[in-house]
Order: sequence, then structure tokens, then C-alpha cells
Amino acid sequence: MFWKKPFARVHRCVKRVPYWKGGGYTYRCQGAAIAHSQGPGWSVSPLRKHQQASPGHRIKHLSERRERHRKRKLELESAKKTAGGGKRRRRGAGRADHNSGPDAHLTLEELLEKYPDMAEDKFQSEKQKLFQKLVQDVDTEEKRSALEEKTRAQHASSYYRMERVRRLPSSKFGTVAKRRANTSCHNLVKELLHPPSTPVITPAISYGLDNEETAVLKYIEEHGVDPASVRRSGLVVNEKWPHLATSPDRVLGDDGLIEVKCIYPTTLKGHKTFMDAVSVKPKTKKKGGGGGARSAAGEVPKEAVGEAVAQGAGEASGRSDESKKPDICLELKDGCLQLKRNHNFYFQIQGQLNICERSFCMLLVYSESDFHVEKILRDKSFWEKEMEPKLTKYFMDCVLHEQVLKRATRGLPIFDPPWITEVAGYKRANWRK
Repeated sequence: MFWKKPFARVHRCVKRVPYWKGGGYTYRCQGAAIAHSQGPGWSVSPLRKHQQASPGHRIKHLSERRERHRKRKLELESAKKTAGGGKRRRRGAGRADHNSGPDAHLTLEELLEKYPDMAEDKFQSEKQKLFQKLVQDVDTEEKRSALEEKTRAQHASSYYRMERVRRLPSSKFGTVAKRRANTSCHNLVKELLHPPSTPVITPAISYGLDNEETAVLKYIEEHGVDPASVRRSGLVVNEKWPHLATSPDRVLGDDGLIEVKCIYPTTLKGHKTFMDAVSVKPKTKKKGGGGGARSAAGEVPKEAVGEAVAQGAGEASGRSDESKKPDICLELKDGCLQLKRNHNFYFQIQGQLNICERSFCMLLVYSESDFHVEKILRDKSFWEKEMEPKLTKYFMDCVLHEQVLKRATRGLPIFDPPWITEVAGYKRANWRK
């Protein structure tokens, strides 16, 4: 086995220690093979047989934690394969790459000088043409109805994805409306206009897609709703705001909508009901302190350190997920569950109601162990003051700007308007990645 010697030596001071001589290298290879085939908890059973006693809760806790990590990793890999993804090369097809090669040393100003944007008069003309095309595509009721009917398959439809990427979708309304004044628009605009060719479907997203219909049927059954009054919806655009778009999960009757949000089981952190999850009080860190035995020289004795480490490990091993505050979209208000009014879901629903010009939306929050239904009314004042002006400004100065210049495809940072760059604390996004 001469080939394993160069890889099995470790430097120790000046000498090289040949760990392979005592069979340690072979044992490590065998242990890795067993762990790969039987999982990270394989060592508990042999250890129990060897010691004739239980290995102890710390070893069990460690093996269980590694097993959970392994399962999560397998779920993510399976979801990527289902979506047709798997490992993808980071380099975008047909996109310029200035992170390496002859342009790697150039600054942004030098890159813009070498690869300049179009002239200002031409830019304004192209920008106006793009926006007028958005207006013309939805300027009649027939065009808007045809667009909605053709896109009812939503993300499964290539036409839906093509029309949606031209506009600002309601799922991003909260992100835009609540953004910090000095935050660069590079990352969000790049996500909107240059999405990956193969979308990554995580286990949480897959769970939502699988249970959306279940939640709707449960609502129809429990609340006595006429099934004929519920139908799917495509991409909806209002003639007042042709640059904004939304796609509700369902349309309810003549004046309502249905939006479904499925809570992934692990998000509840062991709690069975939403009420239990929101009732958990977050633990606050203790201030000050610094207690513990110290020697005359101010150093902590080794015995005290050992006891503290052992105690901390014991508390960590016995800690339950139920003691943690789950991060879900609901909160407790006057003893009742309701959607958080500062949550992105609330901004999304208000955008849906105002674009679709509907009076109410039935929010269905679903999990395998609980089900919450809430009626959310349209708030025109909130839309007109807190949402629509910010969304329009962001689209015109950031999204539409990039649709014309296409800086991201040239390997350049997306343009930030002066009302972002002139704010104190502004920092350009890391575009060289």
C-alpha cells in the first residue's frame, strides 16, 4: 500500500509522524465507509457492546444531531435533482466575467470607460419605449383578461415567467417598501431580472406546493364555501400600474381572493399549534456577570473551566427546540392570532387586493397540525401612502433602468440612483461574485 504513505504523514515539529504504520489510516477509511453506508450514528451500538454499558447522552445527542444534519442534506439534494438542477456552474452562460482575465485588475470607473453605457438621449428613448410597451400590452380589458387566462399555470408556464419578469411582482412588494434608504438595489434587481435558469426548489417550497390544494379544500369543507366560486388565477395587471403584477393562489367569488401559506414542520420547532408557537417568549441574554472562581493573578483555574464546559455541554444536550421562538408570519394580538402587519405577506396581500381591486382576501395558514384562517380587508390608504409610490419609484429608477442598460449581463454593478447613493452609510453591493 505504498500509495497511502504520502497522504498519511503528519508534520509534528520537525519530524513526520507516520500514522499509517499502526493501522490508524485503515481504521479511518473503514470508519468513513461504515458512516457513509449506515449513517453517523453507527458507532453507538458497537460502543455499547464494547463497554457493556450505555455510551451516555452526550454521544447519543451528537449522533442524533449528525443524523438530522445528514437527512437535511439529502432532502436538499433530492429537491435540487427533482427541479432538474443538481450542481450548477456558477458562471452564467453568455455573461461577461471581469473577476478574472485581463479586466480583473480594473476598477469600476475603468470598466465603465472600457465598456460604456449607451448615450443619455438614447437611454431615455429606450426607457420610454419599454414602459410604453408595458402600457400598451394591458391597455384594454380584453388584453388583461387574455394575459390572466394564459398564465393560470403560473410558474409551470414559460409565458407566465416571461411576463412576470418584465414587472415588479407582489411577492417582492414588502422587500421594496421596507428596504433601507442606503441599501443598493444591485442584489434585488439582479434576482428579479436575471433569475437562475433552473429554479432551486427547497424542501419548504416543495412542501408548500404539495399542500396548497389540501389547504384550499380544507377551507372549502370547513367553511361551507361553494367550490364553484373558487378558481385558479393567473398573472393580474392593473391598467393604472402596468409595471406591477400579482398572481393570487385563488379567486373567491366576485370580490375576494385566497392566499395560502404553508408552514414547514421544522419551522414550528416542535410546537403542535400556532398559538403555542407564538406564545413562546424569547430568552434574553443576561447582562454583565463574569462570575466564576478566579485565582489571585486574575486567571480562571483549569478546574473551574472544566466544570463550566461540562455544565454547558449538559445544558446544550438537554435543550429542546420548543424553548426557541419560532419565526412564523403570525402574532398574538388581543388574545387572537393574526398576520403580522409588518410581515412581507401582509404587503403581498395588500398588493394583490389593490391590483385586483378586490375587497378582501382569505389568508389560509396551513400546517399538518394546525390551520388558521383570517380575513384581511383592503387598505387603500396604506397602499397609496406606504406602498405604491415606493414601488413605482423603485421600478422606474432601478428595475427599468437595468432592463435598458443590462449591466449585469456585462459583468458590471447595477446602477444605483442618486436617492440611494447620496444617503449616509451607502455601500456599493459586492458585484464581483
